[in-house]
Amino acid sequence: MSFDVLSCPICVRPLLGSDGGNFLECAHGHKYVFEDGELVKTTGIVEMLEAKTRDMSNEMARVAWEAEEKAREEYEQMREDHDFVHNPPHYTYSEIEPIDVVEAWQVGFHLGNVLKYVARAAWKKDMLQDLRKARWYLDRKIKQLESANE
Repeated sequence: MSFDVLSCPICVRPLLGSDGGNFLECAHGHKYVFEDGELVKTTGIVEMLEAKTRDMSNEMARVAWEAEEKAREEYEQMREDHDFVHNPPHYTYSEIEPIDVVEAWQVGFHLGNVLKYVARAAWKKDMLQDLRKARWYLDRKIKQLESANE
């Protein structure tokens, strides 16, 4: 079968390049490739690859959802197991709690809060929020010192 203009043998519509030039496709979605100079219908190869890709994407989403669900369950269990008033987990990840460092170093309120927020930032859900709090206390201490020097 020869074509002056490449047409779909099924619906006789013109074939256009698709998928970066690897396939030819008509307006109805019939897909072809050239093999040994002959136009050959993909007979579902593309559709099979697309379905496989969808399956892989769905599997990745399922695995991610399960990991998130597991992390949420572990967090909830941790919340039940910890005393959030006297030993919150975002301070007790080490043998030394930030309050012990602040008291031992006698750095005062502002710098004590800087140490506290920096120390716990990596253990909190929103690390950026704790780092901003630390910066706020540090900026306040700097302004206090600058005002005292004027």
